[in-house]
Amino acid sequence: MIEKVYGNSLSVGLLKDALAKLDESGIDGTAYLGYPVIGTVEENLVYECLLVSRDYGLLILSTTNGSKEDLEDEQDRLFFALQNHLGKFGELRDRRQLAVPINVISVVADAQVAHQSEVIATTEGIVEALPDKANISDDLMQKLNAAIQCIVTLRPKKARANAEGDTKGALLRRLEAQIANLDRYQKSASLETPNGPQRIRGLAGTGKTVVVALKAAYLHARHPDWKIGLTFYTKSLYQQFRDLTFRFFREHSAADPDFEQLEVLHSWGSSWSSGMYNRMAEALEHPVRDFSYAKNTYGYSNAFRGICTELLRFAQNRRVEPIFDAFLIDEAQDLPPEFFRLVYLFTKAPKRIVWAYDELQNLSNESGLPPVDVLYGKDAEGNSLVSLARQEGEPSRDVVLPMCYRNTPWNLTAAHALGFGIYRDGGLVQYFDDSQLWGEIGYEVVDGNVEPGSDVSLRRGADSTPKFFNEELESDDAVQFQAMETEEAQFEWIATEIERNLREDQLDADDLMVIFPTPRTAKSASARIQRLLSKYDVRSHIVGTSSSSSEMFVSGSVSISHVFRAKGNEAPMVYVANANECNSAYNQALMRNALFAAMTRSRAWVRVSGFGAGMQSLVDEFEKVKANGFTLKFKIPTVDELQQLRRIHRDLSPEEKRKRTRQKNQLEKIFSSMAEDGIKITDLDPALANQLRELLGDGEE
Repeated sequence: MIEKVYGNSLSVGLLKDALAKLDESGIDGTAYLGYPVIGTVEENLVYECLLVSRDYGLLILSTTNGSKEDLEDEQDRLFFALQNHLGKFGELRDRRQLAVPINVISVVADAQVAHQSEVIATTEGIVEALPDKANISDDLMQKLNAAIQCIVTLRPKKARANAEGDTKGALLRRLEAQIANLDRYQKSASLETPNGPQRIRGLAGTGKTVVVALKAAYLHARHPDWKIGLTFYTKSLYQQFRDLTFRFFREHSAADPDFEQLEVLHSWGSSWSSGMYNRMAEALEHPVRDFSYAKNTYGYSNAFRGICTELLRFAQNRRVEPIFDAFLIDEAQDLPPEFFRLVYLFTKAPKRIVWAYDELQNLSNESGLPPVDVLYGKDAEGNSLVSLARQEGEPSRDVVLPMCYRNTPWNLTAAHALGFGIYRDGGLVQYFDDSQLWGEIGYEVVDGNVEPGSDVSLRRGADSTPKFFNEELESDDAVQFQAMETEEAQFEWIATEIERNLREDQLDADDLMVIFPTPRTAKSASARIQRLLSKYDVRSHIVGTSSSSSEMFVSGSVSISHVFRAKGNEAPMVYVANANECNSAYNQALMRNALFAAMTRSRAWVRVSGFGAGMQSLVDEFEKVKANGFTLKFKIPTVDELQQLRRIHRDLSPEEKRKRTRQKNQLEKIFSSMAEDGIKITDLDPALANQLRELLGDGEE
């Protein structure tokens, strides 16, 4: 069977019919349509169809019109451009020859022209025009697809030549070498762009950022005259996106990308760098609002949404001239609906807007984003301005990425267990609306069912977990939790472990990341970690303090960050410090989300540490995850129970937090005074005693 990957819509009748005939003949392979784009000295060549087959190697199908001589000239151009491109890869060469045969067939409607050459055929004669069979090996097919998909630049930048034996460095080298091909979901998401909007969904680590960067680079190579916008939420992703789009574009073209046509900008920007909001405000000749204004006017947590709402209202009374031919958004779950409506206004018809987001970045909700009619709005008749309905002959407008390449199955299961509070003594902390989502994000039902009120047992599905994790890693080493007596003992342990990672495990300093769950305590704690590391001659940097907030990794240096700056980034070894803060009495859902986000930054190993009773409780929860064989066993909450969870564990406003702190302090003083005076609850007025018992949830003692 032929799998079709749409670099553009399959609108050419001859090509469509020819592929149907080849499919009927029993050929297995992948047909890339409108892909790849290969840059030569004279031009960027776009291939109408490149069929990659184990039986026939590479088969170029072209529908160019003209005489026999014109067709042969076109075939020569396509052949030599592809041969030169693939010849750059030593693993695709057999001495001085390409290890894979390339053949070109021109598909024509005129039978008279077809009879003039063996490599010119009508759709009816396409099967007879096929070359001799080649029988390509599985290993060569994998390398061939990697080169054609233009993702060879995803291979590790580090050779790790000195990493040997069974060390973590050597193991990491093997892991990184195996991630060379896009899976079929990533392939369709990155190469296929419909003539309209497209949504890409997936968990952290499913490759959304790579997919968005690949898609942006391909569109820029395919349409160099287009104005393309690419944006994201986490400032530290700027470096990564610029690097990825540059590397991917260079696979398509002999020239460098034009970053004036392909604008890679943070969603808001900063005092030193423009952002997409700035671009749109300037286009409307509206004052560009900074963070100080936004915070003072709309509050800290609503700052960006506030200025986007302000700009949107301003735009509604003016004629908006669209800027972008295509617009791509990563980390869409972190951006407000008003930002999407601004993007809609500034993107030309047919609204080629691509947004990628984490299905469970916020564990409390069904997804990180509201429906499309809320994001983009409705027309005068009440219809959504954006539709994800698939059009005939076009790629899907709604793509799900189920395979998680970043996180080991044990880490991801533990992160979900701790994030939801599945094995917590007090029961679940939060849950999402639709339990069917478990299947979409790669879990399978072991026992029970996912209906409200039912008991269920879930585990990571085999099809959602790369084989190399089970082949190369052990669960006991992949995820570890540590409870310490004091914060200082914890920091000392982290420093000595990092020193050992560098000395014994053959990891590099920039393979390591230390993450704190909250910005509030991260600043002073980060400085203490840094001092301890320097004692062991380990270089480190605090992201946003001793390095730029857009620069997460520095060569030869350990990254130290709070979770909000670390989001969107990853490292082989992650240390989550002061995790006890994620088990506080207040804002449990918010803090459990922070723990989940921090744990899922790990690409191989994660160490979660903290101190005190709060950390010990988290360790106990993790031990239950292990005891249950890294499965999630719990009762699906009913609608009423879900509403109650959200009331109990809802995020508190700053004023509510201050009020609860005052009440807590007052209660401590009262109980302390009662204890000193020997007053018991039975000594109180009966009505007051009953109120106190009810408040404490204890009707007997």
